[in-house]
Amino acid sequence: FFLPFSSKWNYHVAHGWIYASGLNEESFWSWQSNLGWWWSGASVYPFIYSNERKSWLYFDRIQSTGKKVVFFDFAQGEWILKE
Repeated sequence: FFLPFSSKWNYHVAHGWIYASGLNEESFWSWQSNLGWWWSGASVYPFIYSNERKSWLYFDRIQSTGKKVVFFDFAQGEWILKE
């Protein structure tokens, strides 16, 4: 769940502050300081496509906080922690 603001900046417990751009929650692009630009939507989340990594990621909502993200990179075949 996101707490939206009119500025398009949103707060999410696991993601922290993200900038979201898109037509609706079914398909949107977001920018996050420790992930860069990523795409997702209601039908695929917590899977996200990372523009920076050019790969699908599984976002770990349990381990991630606003200051760190934990995800599985399918292209690399490994879990990643970014702070």
